[in-house]
Amino acid sequence: MKTNKGFTLIELLVVIAIIGLLSSIVLASLGSARNKGKDAAIKGGLSSLRSEVELNASDGNYTNICDDIAAKLAEIAGDSVSDCNASTSSWAATVQLVSNPSLYWCVDSQGASQQTVAKGPNDTVCPEAVAGGGGAGAALESGWSALQGDMDWDTAVSTCAAITEDGGGWGLPTIEELRQGIADDWANGAGVRFGFANYWSSTEYNGSNAGAWYAYWDDSVSVNLDDKTNSFSVLCVR
Repeated sequence: MKTNKGFTLIELLVVIAIIGLLSSIVLASLGSARNKGKDAAIKGGLSSLRSEVELNASDGNYTNICDDIAAKLAEIAGDSVSDCNASTSSWAATVQLVSNPSLYWCVDSQGASQQTVAKGPNDTVCPEAVAGGGGAGAALESGWSALQGDMDWDTAVSTCAAITEDGGGWGLPTIEELRQGIADDWANGAGVRFGFANYWSSTEYNGSNAGAWYAYWDDSVSVNLDDKTNSFSVLCVR
C-alpha cells in the first residue's frame, strides 16, 4: 500500500529561507532600478531646464534666473537637495542624485551637464565632472577611491577594507592623510575630489569606541570629533 509522505519541517524551512533570499534580491534590484530611474529623470529635467533658461535669457543677464526657475528646480529635485547660484554673466544649478547622495548632477550657462561633487555655495559654474561612485575602479589619481557614499564610521571602515580592485589594500585615511588630501584638492581654488561635506578618517579619539575624527573644507581644512554612529562621506585611500 502506498502512503503519501508530506514535507518534513526541515524541508519546509529550507524552502522558506530560499524564498526569503530570492525576495530580498528582487527587492534590492527593484530599489536600485527605481533610484536609477529617478536619477535619469533628474538629469533629463536639468538638461531641459538649462536649454529653457538659455532660450529665455537672450540678453545674457542671469541675475534673477535662480528665482525664475526655483519652482521648476524644486519639482525636478523632489526629495533631493537642489541648489542654484547666479551672477550677471553666469549661473549653475545642481540636484543631488538619489542612487549616490554624495554626487550631484550639475548644469550651467557654459553648457555643462555632468556628474559632480557638491558645488560651492556661491559657485556659478559647475565643478569638474567626476566618475560614478562605488569601488576604486572610478579612482582618481594619488591613490584615492571614488566617493563611496554617506555612512557611519564602522560601515566606512568595512567598506574600504572590502575593496579588492587594484590588489586591495584600501582603508579609511588617517586624519593626517585626510587633512592633506583635502588641502591638496582645494589648492587650485576648487575641489575636484572633496566637496563641501564631512569625511570620516580612521583616527579614533584616544582609542575610544564612541568617537572618531573627521575633516571638511570651509575656506581651509577643518577637523572635528563626532560620534561614530553619525553618517559622513567616505573616500578610501591606499
